Amino acid sequence: MQKIDRLVWAEGTCFESYGVKIGIRARQDGALDRLCASLPPSWKIIEPPRKVDLLYSWLVGGESRPNVRSFDIMYEGAGRIVRTLKTEELIETFEKNLRLNVALLSKRFIFIHAGVIGWRDRALIIPGRTFTGKSTLVEALVRAGAEYFSDEYAVLDTQGYVHSFAKPISVRTPGTLKQEELTIANIGGRTAERPMKVKVILVTRYRQGAKSRFRKASPGQGTLDLVANAVAARGAPSRVLAITRKTSMGALVLRGARGEAREAAEQLLTILEQT
Repeated sequence: MQKIDRLVWAEGTCFESYGVKIGIRARQDGALDRLCASLPPSWKIIEPPRKVDLLYSWLVGGESRPNVRSFDIMYEGAGRIVRTLKTEELIETFEKNLRLNVALLSKRFIFIHAGVIGWRDRALIIPGRTFTGKSTLVEALVRAGAEYFSDEYAVLDTQGYVHSFAKPISVRTPGTLKQEELTIANIGGRTAERPMKVKVILVTRYRQGAKSRFRKASPGQGTLDLVANAVAARGAPSRVLAITRKTSMGALVLRGARGEAREAAEQLLTILEQT
């Protein structure tokens, strides 16, 4: 770390996201402007504290010349997270690394891998990892009029309320691993502007040709489903268990396979109306 600190840095800034203090510095003027779109939702600039929770350092590469390769390199603390000739690859790696670290390090909230929507002050959490179809279902719910919280994280506070993590929705092109980012404005949706109490926890996976059928499960099962998808489950097990238990006790817990997203969305909004 001392070797990196001895370098001359052209610019730097500090910001906070979900209680995590982050510093970024670069060796080229104007470089940090290119990272702004990659910062987590709800970030704000802060005065540099005595100590940050995360420090990123960007050694900006230059134009390629014959027989010379000038790499873009990004460090998190003293550890290199990416070395590439493509700036877009560096920015993508930085974005993923930063989001995960915020989810791990936040002391104010716990983060659950989940899609989240709101409907008339009632929040629905759909915990699940990649390839379970949660983003597609979240998109269908938003198109049907639900408020958008996130397709990546349910951000829970100590009272069991969920907060927005409103990144663009990442939807995969059918039959490929390629993702397309959909902004909420482009699909005619609305982003949630306030925390909501969690009223429904749904554990589901898309099954082609199936009809959506959800069965009621116990609050204890809901707690287990949330813990299984909690980012900090190993690092802060007591806090994760306390918050997920409080969240589940006040919610209707549902499990089961779903069919097409539009049909499932209509059924889920009816359930939320009745909860």
